[in-house]
Amino acid sequence: EPVVPLREVILSLLKDNGQTISDNVGFSFARIGEGKGFASMLYKVHAGASSYAVKITNPRATLDGFVMDTHRDQ
Repeated sequence: EPVVPLREVILSLLKDNGQTISDNVGFSFARIGEGKGFASMLYKVHAGASSYAVKITNPRATLDGFVMDTHRDQ
């Protein structure tokens, strides 16, 4: 089974949770807790004026995980 690139996994998880990110907004992500081992697959994601916490629960990248909306500028 091919491994899905991390960016695509995060975008897919956001879309599955009702947050479609358009190509014309800034998008970045960073792993939270780097160096804390295999189980720390939590990412801080910025997409336009919104921020999310995304946890990948299946590190083989088969698109399992959850998304939490952490901030949205008004």
